[in-house]
Amino acid sequence: MLNNADVVSFLAERFVPLALDNGDNPTWTAAEKQFMSALGGDASTEGMSTFTADGRLLERGGGFDAVVTRKMLGRAAAKFARLSAPPSAASTNATGAAVIAAPPTGAASLLTPPEGGLVLMVTWKALLAAGAAQGNPAFGDHTHEFERSLGMDRLWVRADEATALVDGHWPASLQQRMQRFVIAPLWPALQDRTSAAPQVPSVQVRAGELLLQSDALKGHGHVQVHEGRVQSFELLLSGPAERVDNFGFPASLSVAPRGLSVPLHVLLEMLDPALPLAQVPPHGARHRDYLK
Repeated sequence: MLNNADVVSFLAERFVPLALDNGDNPTWTAAEKQFMSALGGDASTEGMSTFTADGRLLERGGGFDAVVTRKMLGRAAAKFARLSAPPSAASTNATGAAVIAAPPTGAASLLTPPEGGLVLMVTWKALLAAGAAQGNPAFGDHTHEFERSLGMDRLWVRADEATALVDGHWPASLQQRMQRFVIAPLWPALQDRTSAAPQVPSVQVRAGELLLQSDALKGHGHVQVHEGRVQSFELLLSGPAERVDNFGFPASLSVAPRGLSVPLHVLLEMLDPALPLAQVPPHGARHRDYLK
């Protein structure tokens, strides 16, 4: 949908796009949740809603299909053009629900990166042979979109773990978090369900090189340090993987041919903490023991 030039240009010209956590895992303050309650705050990651800055719902809908999404945006823009002057806070929105003005208090998100730590961007891609992708009826006719998609998440690194990297050590806590929230979701066969011990050996740090070697998974990268701080970090994990059916979140891996192994590559690289994307919580951060 966001590969469609018409949709992208129309969004850029007529709307202010916002990416919000989905309704199942809200990371909002109470005021934000209240404000969004009638404006699409219960939507899934596929759904979208359009609304005015003062809290009037315009249209909901959209999805993977660019044509359907473009029509929804067109209806929203036409409705916005017909609106009169913004109502008062006591007025109602397009659904008849009372408009709630979110007070200018509270943090933007209930979850923020660990102070003094690192934010790693995690992206992954399954390399499928031409014509090998197998869809899922739950996704509809979007097999090729999933096949081309790039999986994306983030991994937080605590301040003490960043210090360990500076000192040339790979901390066990970081290995366990990577195992639980990166490796296990994409290589579930490598997750030992009966033990907390990782099934993948720890990453080794040797003169700034990052190395991981096992029968099932290989890893190589680097960590650069300057004036006692990590300046850059890259780690590429590679290994054969099998299809993962998990509501499409595994991206291209969710349409891998059933019963066959495919090459999977996962890249972890350090993000500039000042970037807005670095502030988006990892999927697993909703677990209270995420930073354990």
